[in-house]
Amino acid sequence: MVGNSNGEFISGDDGRVVIPGVEPGSTIHVREIKVPEGVVLDGIPKSIKISDDGANILRFYNKKTGYLVVRKLDKITKEPLSGVQFELTYAEGGYVDDAHGHLSSKGLYTTNANGEIRVPVVGTVVVKEVKTLPTHIIDEATRIQTVTVNPADTQTITVYNEPLCSLTLSKKDAVTGKPVPNTEFTLKDVDGNILGRYTTGGDGTVTVTGLTPNSTVVVVETKVPSNYVLDSTPRTIIVRNAEQYGYSNKYFFS
Repeated sequence: MVGNSNGEFISGDDGRVVIPGVEPGSTIHVREIKVPEGVVLDGIPKSIKISDDGANILRFYNKKTGYLVVRKLDKITKEPLSGVQFELTYAEGGYVDDAHGHLSSKGLYTTNANGEIRVPVVGTVVVKEVKTLPTHIIDEATRIQTVTVNPADTQTITVYNEPLCSLTLSKKDAVTGKPVPNTEFTLKDVDGNILGRYTTGGDGTVTVTGLTPNSTVVVVETKVPSNYVLDSTPRTIIVRNAEQYGYSNKYFFS
């Protein structure tokens, strides 16, 4: 260890560090561990064998940093989504760590209140969405994206998540048109797995939430009040976000 500060030195206003009293013939290994904001850490260690002619100079060069901005928006409303987690890695391997490489975040970043992540970085970065909100679904087609950020450059990518869908089932009397409460419906996926059983309320409707957009469900009427005849005909429904496709996910039974 060189010097009296555990081998750590800070450059002055002239960008230089002068270390006196180093024994000629010794080999010194130097690694840059911290840089000011706005420049990129030169993480390649350098070595020098000390000669007695006084010309012992090691130079480190720092590029101006670039910035990567990841924006996360609701696909339907275009509102920002906070609390969505991304993993950032370099294309050649290794995590993009926080605080200019000084703090290990294991490459994990979470969108802020504005739905953004802003990271100082230079290089080719692989952006992977790893966790979204419980109210939304990850778009597998855009889950992983690669972007190259150059020095003094800002690259912005926008990633969308579609919200989960709801489906309203309405049961009415075939003659009077009045709502029929206490009617039970069973929802299944296309493979026959039961997603749940739902019973209409006083207005004759029940709303099922948390359905995957553009998925297909099969709805079967499984119980009706004693003065009605059960209609056990399965109905196949594709659920979509109403705001996107201009219609309501509401299905009527009578």
